[in-house]
Amino acid sequence: MSSSAAQSAIVGAPKSNSEVFGPSLTTGRRRMDYLDGIRAIAAVYVVWRHLCATLGADDGFQRIVAWTPDPHYAVVMFIVLSGFCLALPTLKNGFRLPSGLMSFYKRRARRILPPYYTALALSVILGVTVLSQATGNAWDISLPVTFKSVLTHAFLIHNVTGDNARIDYPMWSVAVECQIYLLFPVLLWISRRFGMVQLCILAACITYPITFFLRHSVLYDLKPHFVFFFCLGIFAASTVCEESQTSTSRKRKVRSLLILISVTVLGALAIIGAEEGGYFVARYGPYLAFFASIACCGLLIGIGGVRGGILRRMLESRSLVGLGRMSYSLYLIHAPLLQMGWLLVRRAGVSTVWQWVIMSGPVFAGIVGLSAVFYFFIERPFVRSFRSVRGPSIQGVPALATSQW
Repeated sequence: MSSSAAQSAIVGAPKSNSEVFGPSLTTGRRRMDYLDGIRAIAAVYVVWRHLCATLGADDGFQRIVAWTPDPHYAVVMFIVLSGFCLALPTLKNGFRLPSGLMSFYKRRARRILPPYYTALALSVILGVTVLSQATGNAWDISLPVTFKSVLTHAFLIHNVTGDNARIDYPMWSVAVECQIYLLFPVLLWISRRFGMVQLCILAACITYPITFFLRHSVLYDLKPHFVFFFCLGIFAASTVCEESQTSTSRKRKVRSLLILISVTVLGALAIIGAEEGGYFVARYGPYLAFFASIACCGLLIGIGGVRGGILRRMLESRSLVGLGRMSYSLYLIHAPLLQMGWLLVRRAGVSTVWQWVIMSGPVFAGIVGLSAVFYFFIERPFVRSFRSVRGPSIQGVPALATSQW
């Protein structure tokens, strides 16, 4: 199996994180905390699926796991969320970067790179010491740690050099996300020149054929079709903001129906993947993700327009919001911590059932706790640096230079 295929089976069809992570945004006087709730659920689900892959596939539990949605769809949501969050500060400014191009890149670098490089250094140290041996589970695709893999990760090009899963297999999506950032000003220009719907259509018509022709190339891991997902996020942000102060009873019903349809589509895609197996998802992942991304876009539009709904209140619970804010840290460091936890559990010589119990309970909780520490000391200082750059509001949505992932 190629490294790309192996990673697809483990991390959800190139993961993660993406990941879109970080503090929530603001709508009028209400914070859009439901975005953090969505991040939290997606991130925890990715970690849980990686936990299952770490434990292996030779038991009955994996047959149950096979009927759960592929983590690929969580990554799709991360990318759509990223487009949504980054688009908000540009809306009042006519789809232009409020502080200019270089300021945007500088903020993105300062927000993303310090936690990324810290986690990379941690994974390299562990990968050449206590986690350097293959054990027949998910972590094996991260080995061996080589000078080339370290160098390509440092320059965020590891997704196109054959090192996609090396060192720490979830990190491939950080490279993809950063590469999309380079295109963000171009996407904004197209939005200004032709419109949001045209942007999404153009992105789909260009990126999907490129993805198809690159499917047997190492450049396939560029994931060109992720640009389409990102554009859907921009479209969702524009739609939510345009109707934020014109909500009517009829529109609320339409939004509720949109949520129901989106959830149904995601559920149907999950069942298709479970029925056909991991190979089917790995092979046809980009095409299944096309419908998943539209469903994720619809979900964001629906939730954003139904204030006070049950689903929104659940997503805005304090525990989910807190977890969502540290989800980038959780995403970055969970894979090596899972492997270390599994090695300790295996050495204890307990049965398979108890391995699942311990890994899903104390080990999982420990990883969340360590991620919180990582967030507090490594990530949060840079979150604070760019939390509030405000401008006039557009129909109730302040023009914030957001600090999300």
